Amino acid sequence: MLELRVVVGAKQLARLREEIAAECRRVGALDDHVERVCALAGELICSDPPVTPSRFGRRNGAVLVIVTVQSDSTMLLIRDPRAARDVLGDRRRAALDGLTSRWSTMSGSDGRTIWAEVPRAAVAQLAFAR
Repeated sequence: MLELRVVVGAKQLARLREEIAAECRRVGALDDHVERVCALAGELICSDPPVTPSRFGRRNGAVLVIVTVQSDSTMLLIRDPRAARDVLGDRRRAALDGLTSRWSTMSGSDGRTIWAEVPRAAVAQLAFAR
């Protein structure tokens, strides 16, 4: 399991991708799986418009990312205190629907949490196998 707290910026996002890729490869995940997990993490973290301070005060910009690589899938949890709205947006929803086998989200005054399960096989392959 990998747990990271990052203040999001270009350098930090690149480092996050490197850390996620290393964790996935450590347990034998193939490159296509590694790329799907990294792409999803980046999309979930970066596709929100900037948040202005609200009545809840200034938000801490540190995003919590937890990656748990299992034999058949990778669990990705992102806790983003910067996200003030409960709307996921089209880009984020498309990424979740296209790259994961299941996902859920919760949001409130303290931000948003998204968890997602990224299967080792591509989602399209899973749908075809059913």
